Amino acid sequence: MMRILILIIMLLPCSLGMYASAIDSLLSVLDKTIVMRRQYEEEKERYISLIKDELKQGRLTDMERYLIQNRLFAEYNSYISDSALHYINENILIATRLNNRQWINSSILNKVHILNTSGLFVEAMELLKSLPRNTLEGENIVDYYVCFENLYLYQAEYATDRNYVNNYLRIANLYRDSIISLVPEDTYRYVVVHAPQLIDQGKSHTFKITNIYLQKTQTTYNFFICKNEFVSVYMFCKHTTEFLVHDVPLIHSFFLCLQILLARFYQ
Repeated sequence: MMRILILIIMLLPCSLGMYASAIDSLLSVLDKTIVMRRQYEEEKERYISLIKDELKQGRLTDMERYLIQNRLFAEYNSYISDSALHYINENILIATRLNNRQWINSSILNKVHILNTSGLFVEAMELLKSLPRNTLEGENIVDYYVCFENLYLYQAEYATDRNYVNNYLRIANLYRDSIISLVPEDTYRYVVVHAPQLIDQGKSHTFKITNIYLQKTQTTYNFFICKNEFVSVYMFCKHTTEFLVHDVPLIHSFFLCLQILLARFYQ
């Protein structure tokens, strides 16, 4: 992942020399983000420690323990996958004991996300197939399609045979269509799912869509979190020069995306 980011950062100044001063300024922000890696880690560990302290407070109900462990999962997700998996497994047990179908579904979908990012595709597929589709409600329906989209997208990333790659991407795009049909256009999920589709199609307004979203969510890490952040950055890399060379605001947005991704990577 870091090699891809470094490659992008090295190539862009060459392609966009006319905007050297703006790029230099943005690169300095990226450098600062990298230098502050240790600070990010320490702050995150302190916050996680505070949440863990809540688990030690008196006699907690299953519901209270579930909600606290859900927060721990959220903090460990994209940080330490083994710890994230531990807390989500604990929550599956609690949800099953409470016979709370929506909590069971939500926890299983979170586990599938970890399995996908760990390359455990067979296990992820088995879990997804174990979910009764007619029990899914609300956000869990979107998560269900996201998990399938990720499953095929990551398999495409790992596959070496072009026929397999094309088939995996074809199926992933079908799930993307389902996701797009369910979420509002000005949301993170819409942007992060629809932008790669536009890039695949060679649509030059992809970064305009991401720019609009970033203007609404300047402080969020969501833009490159979860499901297809690695593949998306790779796909962005292939088309960056063509899309950005004529648009300074979009250059800024692109580097802001990289800054967000680096900060998230080091958290």
